[in-house]
Amino acid sequence: MEIFGYSPNMCTYTILIDGYCNARRVDDAFRLIETMKKRNVFPNEATVRSLIHGVFRCVAPRKAFELLIMFLEKEPMMQRLACDTLLLCLSNHHMATEATLFMNKLSGRGYMPDNLTFNLTMTCLIKGFNLDETCQILDSYIERGLKPGFNTYLALMQALYSVGKCAEGDRYFDQMIKGGLSIFLTLQCNGTSGGLPVHLCHTICSRCCTYYLVGYAGSVARKIKQ
Repeated sequence: MEIFGYSPNMCTYTILIDGYCNARRVDDAFRLIETMKKRNVFPNEATVRSLIHGVFRCVAPRKAFELLIMFLEKEPMMQRLACDTLLLCLSNHHMATEATLFMNKLSGRGYMPDNLTFNLTMTCLIKGFNLDETCQILDSYIERGLKPGFNTYLALMQALYSVGKCAEGDRYFDQMIKGGLSIFLTLQCNGTSGGLPVHLCHTICSRCCTYYLVGYAGSVARKIKQ
């Protein structure tokens, strides 16, 4: 291109980075970022997203995380652009410990994930990390204004009730109702509602005056009415 007088722009570099990653030439992709900056073409969110997803495609997830963390430590201007995408990749690969470390590091810098990233990451932590610490992280972000979605609340309540932490589960149920989220629960034959205990089904009935019976509702509905 340059031989014929054309200068690569942001779109060109982004496509090249994606191509290098598809060819498993991760080092070349990182070097191209350096080339961009030297030519005063600074990576935007699309470029960073292509790099992160590309690195995760090329190498093992934990190796990808290590490479990207090392890279971002040297590129503070790019960290904000990379945060949401990196957390999404960690969550998609069920890397709860790494996601927690990354979130803890970022929270001290004032980082706030978008709602999609927040809910996917919290669901990953609920399934694969220490439950008490997960609740602390969740609460800290709620205090800062983020709102868990229904699926996040449901996964957390399921996890808490499964280990006997009923008071904590009830607390999040109250929080969910006060937040205005609708209740859509699947009642199953084992007498639980989406993994929730029967006593919570009574609570739903008394507080919300309605429930949504899906799937195996018949026998369980009769049991709860008794």
